[in-house]
Amino acid sequence: RIDISDQPPVSTATLLHTSLGTITPFATPFGEILVDPARRVTRPLPGEGGYTNPIPADVSLVGFTLYLQGSVHPLGAPLYLTNALRVRVGY
Repeated sequence: RIDISDQPPVSTATLLHTSLGTITPFATPFGEILVDPARRVTRPLPGEGGYTNPIPADVSLVGFTLYLQGSVHPLGAPLYLTNALRVRVGY
């Protein structure tokens, strides 16, 4: 969940970007791109709300890593990028 409680609720959209890897931080006017867009898993998802994904009981998934980064799109203002998050199965 991307917390945008400091933004007007009807004027801000958020997206969640998922990737199988990271890149060397790439500076943009909107913040640093931290997840690798070339290795994205899905198209960007709406960032508001919770996500639940069942993980199969498969030992081959132990150590699987997914990287997430949000983007916030305020109405009438430049978008900005959030910090990234690494999610690892197991351990």
